[in-house]
Amino acid sequence: MKTVQLHLPDEVSNLLKIVADNTEDFIINAIKKSLSELENKKFEKLLIAGYKSSKNETKKIQKDFSGVDIENWDEY
Repeated sequence: MKTVQLHLPDEVSNLLKIVADNTEDFIINAIKKSLSELENKKFEKLLIAGYKSSKNETKKIQKDFSGVDIENWDEY
């Protein structure tokens, strides 16, 4: 574990004393949650970029198979 010195504004420090039983655990969990959210956003951006880059290929495949997509289906 690494020790980090952190200076908090009085307002934040006072709120932490009110809402958190254990300030250290609260801060560690808040950092973990924030990092996880950032990681998820980064992953989502990568997925979006991947989908966009394969858009033309997907359209070509759909066009290539359009003739057989409904082949041998019962009439509805």
